[in-house]
Amino acid sequence: MKKVICLLIILISYSSYGQIGVSVGYGAGFANASGGNESINTGLVSSLSVGAVYSMEMTDKLNFELGASIGSTLFEDEYDNSSSLEASALVKWYVAEEFSLKGGFGFGLSLEEKNDEVKKGSLAVSLGVGWDITEKIVLSTGYAHQLTNSAKQDGDSIKGYAIGIGLQYFF
Repeated sequence: MKKVICLLIILISYSSYGQIGVSVGYGAGFANASGGNESINTGLVSSLSVGAVYSMEMTDKLNFELGASIGSTLFEDEYDNSSSLEASALVKWYVAEEFSLKGGFGFGLSLEEKNDEVKKGSLAVSLGVGWDITEKIVLSTGYAHQLTNSAKQDGDSIKGYAIGIGLQYFF
């Protein structure tokens, strides 16, 4: 219990150095499914998201960002649209005063009904670049690569890959 209290005190004291903001994003990518001798590509998949972001300055050139969002995937084929909750942890390194490189991990949790073919959660790694337009507005783009297999069946594989663009506004 003492460790939890100490951790909370540290987090609260660091929170005074951070910024809270909102984010909106658009992404596009592909999902590949394979099993046995078959391989299926979903074609282009679009997604929209809205969420909150917390950015904490670690040094003059290094920030740590936590994000949480809700997203909706818009399939263009015969697949149904789906919704998910997403959480991310990123390190942001400023290579110039207004430009940064980002890298980190994200976790997505499907809000759709459970089924026998697809897992509800997935882990991804992401890399990107950002541009601080002003102190309060940040434009970023990036690439995400799913690390975990979303298929429940042995021998099957479902993974996604996407690029996206986002806009963040800090209060």
